[in-house]
Amino acid sequence: MKLTRLMSVMAIAAPLGSFASAQSHGAHVHGEADLSVVVDGDKISITLFSAMYNIVGFERAPGTDAERAELDEARTFLGDGALLFSFDVSAGCVSMASAHNIPTADAHDHDEANSGEREHGGHGHRDLEADYSFECANPSRLTRMDTKLLAAFPRLEKVKAVVLNGNNQSSAVLTSETDLLSMQG
Repeated sequence: MKLTRLMSVMAIAAPLGSFASAQSHGAHVHGEADLSVVVDGDKISITLFSAMYNIVGFERAPGTDAERAELDEARTFLGDGALLFSFDVSAGCVSMASAHNIPTADAHDHDEANSGEREHGGHGHRDLEADYSFECANPSRLTRMDTKLLAAFPRLEKVKAVVLNGNNQSSAVLTSETDLLSMQG
């Protein structure tokens, strides 16, 4: 039964991932990001897609000490899902894992396929993809998610979010005025 439910969620989420990926990789919009949230029982999976400019203010290798510091600070925030997302305290959700494609400040990454870099009209653009997983002790008490993305990354103006929770799906646009996301689906 659990495997069947997981396969259903994955079947629903697969097109969502393709949609979010296509949105991010096709449109490359400064000021906007895409967020997908999938709740499966006591597990929450979150994927963030954004132009790198929204995160660090540039889309190339850092050229100054200030840019290297900005990149390191972004790596810190993006490396810990608990710094960016929080849930109802009574749900008891804890961060289990995170991964992102931001290079280290001293990396000289020229592999476009692995770095998220691509060409647009002769200009290189780098995109961010970050994935997070959480586990909740009391998932029935999960009603909302507070995002700190807009506070952590002030170049972000809005985040287009989609939530899949069981058989329910919802969407919202998060802004600095509205950064809470309903998890009810």
